[in-house]
Amino acid sequence: YVDFKRMPDGKLRIRNRYAFLPLDDFQLHYALLRDGQPIQAGIVSLPAVAAGDSAFVDMPAGAPDTPGMYHLNLSLRMRHATTWAKAGHEVASEQIALGGTPVVEPSGIIGTQPLTVEERNGTLTVRGKDFSVSFDKQNGSINYLAYAGKQMLAPEERALG
Repeated sequence: YVDFKRMPDGKLRIRNRYAFLPLDDFQLHYALLRDGQPIQAGIVSLPAVAAGDSAFVDMPAGAPDTPGMYHLNLSLRMRHATTWAKAGHEVASEQIALGGTPVVEPSGIIGTQPLTVEERNGTLTVRGKDFSVSFDKQNGSINYLAYAGKQMLAPEERALG
C-alpha cells in the first residue's frame, strides 16, 4: 500500500496507495548499510500525504567515498496502536541498492606447500600436501577426491561440474 522509490536527486518518493489513511499515521524508520552493516539509522516523521498522493523525503546520501556496497533499508511503522496492532507495527518495508565499490580483501595464503598439476588421459589432477582431486576434462566432473589419505568420494558418487 506504500511504494518507495529513490529519485536521481537522492530524495525518496513515497507513494500512499492506501484508500483512506494519510501517511502521517506512520513513521519511516531507515538504516543506511555499508557491506550489510548499519552505519546510520533514524526515524523520519512523514507529512500528511493524502491517500493516493506522493511525498518526497530527504534521506541519507548515496554511496559515500568509503569503499563498500551501500543499501538503504526502509520500514514503515504505525505511529499509534489500533485494535489490530501495536504502535510500531511494520506495515511496509523495502531495501534500495545505492551502489558503491565492493571491497575485495585478498585471501591469506595458508601454508607454503606447492601444488602439482598433472594432465593425463583426459583427466586433470591437482595434488597438495594433504589432498588430491581429479577432474574429467570433458564434462568437468570430479572423478576422485582424497583428503588426509582418505578417499572422500566412492566411485559411484562422482560430483558433476
